[in-house]
Amino acid sequence: MYFKLNNLRIAYISFLALLLAVGCSKAIDQNINLNAVKAASDFGKSEIISSTGAPADGQSNAFVLLKIVNFDGSVVKNFTPKFNITPTFGMKSGSCTPTDINGFSTCSIQAVVPGVKNFFLTNARNILTTQFSFTIPSNTQNISANSGVIVNGSTVDGYKVSMSLGSPVHGFNTITRDGYHLHFFLKGNEKK
Repeated sequence: MYFKLNNLRIAYISFLALLLAVGCSKAIDQNINLNAVKAASDFGKSEIISSTGAPADGQSNAFVLLKIVNFDGSVVKNFTPKFNITPTFGMKSGSCTPTDINGFSTCSIQAVVPGVKNFFLTNARNILTTQFSFTIPSNTQNISANSGVIVNGSTVDGYKVSMSLGSPVHGFNTITRDGYHLHFFLKGNEKK
């Protein structure tokens, strides 16, 4: 009887040891694989797929679509791109979504001053950059005059506008204390 109980105990202990060894080896393999994936993110084949402009109204979004891929072709999942925009004047906000299972991320950016902006991805190992434009919102009215002329008029909303031009101005962008955006610039034909 002692021999049979002893053999059962040995078999039981061996069975538990086998289960423990298989479970530990899978856990160790998974940890090694997870660490290997994190270390292998080189972003070598990442690219900017597209970028779009938007009105500079502080509410509309310009979009930059990124695909984050390693040099070996594997996609980088759950990575949140970070970026800088230049020039920063008139920028309101911006952020990127984490990459999906295919490595895609969408960055949305808002501005209150129109103009060309430069996008630079900052937290990847390779340099990704693109340009896009914020345009004058469609609910604005352009008033034009020749140099040396005084213009008295009104906007489509009935606001009175008085303007005097006498010297060359290279452009003026400002926001009034009431939140109105003023954009002045001159353009004309060069004498030949």
